[in-house]
Order: sequence, then structure tokens, then C-alpha cells
Amino acid sequence: MGDAISHAVLPGVAISFILGINFFIGAIIFGLLASTMITYIKSNSIIKSDTAIGITFSSFLALGIILIGVANSSTDLFHILAVQDMDMWITIIVSLLVLATITIFFRPLLLTSFDPILAKSMGVKVSFYHYLLMVILTLVAVTAMQSVGTILIVALLITPAATAYL
Repeated sequence: MGDAISHAVLPGVAISFILGINFFIGAIIFGLLASTMITYIKSNSIIKSDTAIGITFSSFLALGIILIGVANSSTDLFHILAVQDMDMWITIIVSLLVLATITIFFRPLLLTSFDPILAKSMGVKVSFYHYLLMVILTLVAVTAMQSVGTILIVALLITPAATAYL
């Protein structure tokens, strides 16, 4: 929770910079807003606390980056967010590999992901497909880190699953 709040205060810092007020004021307001949102989401929905934390802090961090870009500060976001040609080709190759793997093993991956006990009783090698899924996830996470960054990877992994859970 502390890590999430430390990232979630970025919009407050950006707004403070834009308005020319003390950074501490904006950080406190957005820190409290983030912790309130996390608690509200956790208390009023079926979403678990770690999912609420991931969604909130990645959303606030993204908002902070947008506000910094709008503020025309000395932070060079285009340099930070730049993607090299080699990264693009690696992403395309890994994407094709992952899509092919999911297409070939769709049914056993679906069965082992949602009902491993049934899959095991049907003779499906549950541990093999679990490791295959972890390898795919690792490939996607490592490849995406080059183009979208660690925080957005968390958001892209958590948010669709939380939406499907609802």
C-alpha cells in the first residue's frame, strides 16, 4: 500500500507544479484520495485489495505522467517513452509466438486455468500447462517492459482480469 501511495501522489505533485504551490499539498491530497479510493473499491465491490491497489496506483501514475506532459516541464517524457526499432521487432516476434502458442494450446490452457482439478481428472498435464502459461506471461512481461514500462504492465495484467472477475 505504501508503494502504491508513493506512486499515486504524482498527479498531486504535477498539479502543484502547474499551480505554483507547495508540492507537499498536492501530494497529500492525492495520497489521501488514492488511499480512500482503494479502501472504497475494496469495501464496495468484490475486487480484492491487491487488485484495487494495482488499478488505483497505475491509474494515478498515468494521470501524473499526462499532467507532467501538459505542464511542459523539464522532464523529457518523449525520451523516456521512446521505443527503438529493435524493441518493436522483438515485440512483434514474441507476439506472434505467444499468439501461435495460445492458438495451438487454447483448450488445455483454458481448462487448466479455470478448473485444474477437472483437467487433472481428465488426464491433462496440469503442471505442464501451468509452466507454459508462466513462460508466456514472462515473455510478454519482459518484452512489454521495453515498450510500455513496468507500471503499465501491471495495469495491463490486473485491469482486464479484474473486469472479467466482475
